[in-house]
Amino acid sequence: MRLIWNISKEMGKIKDIENRCNVHLHNSFTRFTQIV
Repeated sequence: MRLIWNISKEMGKIKDIENRCNVHLHNSFTRFTQIV
């Protein structure tokens, strides 16, 4: 049970990092399109 909990916690961290990267990419992209 504890192992499953740890794995889901790690997956959550990875998802969080992915989401942040996506937001950052999206912001960069919109800024880029505004310049162009």
